[in-house]
Amino acid sequence: MKRMTLVLAGAYLLLAAGWLLSYLLPAAWEVAQAVAFCLSLVVTALLWWTARQQRLARLSTQIPFRGWDLLAAGWTVGLAVSVAWGLYEVIAGHALPGGSWFGELYLVRYGLVMAAFGRCLSPWTRRRWAGLLGIGLLALVVAWCGLLWPTRAATGAPLSDLLAYGLYPYLDVVVVGLAVWAWLVTGTSGREQGVIGLLLLAMIAYGAANWINLVVRGAQYAAWSDLPACFWALSDMLAGLTALKALRVPRTYKTSEVSQTSEV
Repeated sequence: MKRMTLVLAGAYLLLAAGWLLSYLLPAAWEVAQAVAFCLSLVVTALLWWTARQQRLARLSTQIPFRGWDLLAAGWTVGLAVSVAWGLYEVIAGHALPGGSWFGELYLVRYGLVMAAFGRCLSPWTRRRWAGLLGIGLLALVVAWCGLLWPTRAATGAPLSDLLAYGLYPYLDVVVVGLAVWAWLVTGTSGREQGVIGLLLLAMIAYGAANWINLVVRGAQYAAWSDLPACFWALSDMLAGLTALKALRVPRTYKTSEVSQTSEV
């Protein structure tokens, strides 16, 4: 098990460094994209490996954050949809039309990620359901006032298109809100708070990519910017780093495990 962790960690560090180097070279943009795809594969494997190690851990506190399996499933769905999307465009020979139902498959990814953070907030009392409703309403205000309305005013894009494309940025705000809430709830556990804090940064990076993408495509759907891809890759890097941090078992846990064994 330790060997697999080292293999995944080595692959992650190698690909993360390779992506940073290739991204800094304008001529190597296609290389950066290929490396970013490989990085997303390794990060997804890391998330599943972390979930497996958590299930096998004798002490649940060894691997903080209880939603690794849901988070890994969400990353897997997102990766699968992205791959299928790319294959469709290659086979069809043209970009996927704006507002296509195909893109709505990402909603499954969002649901799983929300459930991952929601597990940290269980049990779900009436007060917490009310808090979730508050986050949803706040996200609606933030997405409308901070992104949709300014984009429509600047570009004159049809409101129907903006609402269709703005679904992801809205859900990103909800995810970030849930992550902040989970981070605040775990204030008594320094290590778990650090893990959720890194995941929060990963969610912010993913959301930033979608917000930038909407601004760019709000003026013209066929428009392209490499900045969203940068933030999507950054989100993967932060998620992988979080998994490695969670897999690192502190010496205190190892010592207590040895003492329990000796007592038996």
